[in-house]
Amino acid sequence: MRKWFFLTFWLLASYLRAIPPDFVYMTWEDDPMTTATIMWGAKEPCKEAVLYKNEKGEPLVADSQFLSEGFFLHALTIKGLQPGTAYRLQVAGEPTYYTFKTMPKKLAEVQFVVGGDAYKHLDIYREMSLQIKNQDPQFVVIGGDLAYTFKNSGTNKEGKLERWKTFFTTWYQATANDGALIPLIAALGNHDVKKTKDKDVIKAEHFYLFFRGNSYKKLDFGDYLTLLILDSGHHCSIQGAQTTWLKNALSSSEKTPYKFAIYHVAAYPSVYSFGGATPSKIRSEWVPLFEKYRVQLAFEHHNHAYKRTKMIKNGKVSSEGVIYLGDGSWGVSARSPNKNLWYIEKSAEKNAVFLITLDQDKGRVRALDSKGEVFDDLTFSR
Repeated sequence: MRKWFFLTFWLLASYLRAIPPDFVYMTWEDDPMTTATIMWGAKEPCKEAVLYKNEKGEPLVADSQFLSEGFFLHALTIKGLQPGTAYRLQVAGEPTYYTFKTMPKKLAEVQFVVGGDAYKHLDIYREMSLQIKNQDPQFVVIGGDLAYTFKNSGTNKEGKLERWKTFFTTWYQATANDGALIPLIAALGNHDVKKTKDKDVIKAEHFYLFFRGNSYKKLDFGDYLTLLILDSGHHCSIQGAQTTWLKNALSSSEKTPYKFAIYHVAAYPSVYSFGGATPSKIRSEWVPLFEKYRVQLAFEHHNHAYKRTKMIKNGKVSSEGVIYLGDGSWGVSARSPNKNLWYIEKSAEKNAVFLITLDQDKGRVRALDSKGEVFDDLTFSR
């Protein structure tokens, strides 16, 4: 009797001692079919995690990094997973199970969301995140300006780390309250970095803590989808090494049926100037590569409006061109787009994200507003 009493007491004490994390999220640093990176923020360090496939549990060790008073960030990269397989995970010794699924090796149907300029206004960001969850995407790509950590002028009312914590806590509450983790992929935006007096020094330490690796990368989903996450001049120059890398990345995926680029500043803006320095560089350096290697869609942001361009090639409307979608209005106050631009097919002063569905024959893009209603719908061939 005494033995069972002490066992029960020990289990209860362990349960009470386990402080649940403030947030948990998943991202990919490598192959989406065989790897996963699980991140969580908590008030105390905990390097314990258990991965489950079926009923078998495997203990894992996470990195823990102290960020501020009473806050720690944990990172757990898991490799050697099976494609298209569901897993369960326990973190921080808490009883909650988190679930995630690796991407399939072959294309049957894939569904994901792309949006940008996320947490500027908390209420809009939260509402749109709830609508994203309702679509049950396999992953989400954010095209820069995630937490609006840095402003061009003035200071934020919240500290920089506090805004990141609010960004992830709100996402967690809106999308993972049932324990199902939707992987996040992120591009760098101008409000994610701070340029110092030394123009060669860029501060984006929190972005690289929460999304580790380079500011531009390629993710291959089997032989059916390639995503090119690019840095539109915020940390790495558009010209030079990044453009060379982009050419090689596209060349190696030349036979991939679906190829999409995601970045922050728009080559074909709906609000800002078409002749701006950054849009002009992107049109000069990247757009010819998009056209040569038949990138179907380029997702652009930064303008805080909705836009879909006509198919564009060689600076003209063409049935063999690229469609540019945007324009970064997930969680911001929407702006009125310029209605007199030759390249715009549809635009609106509207908060929106894109729901992309791919199958063996075709792709479909639907624009969703903050109520979850579809207000634009596009089908394209692979």
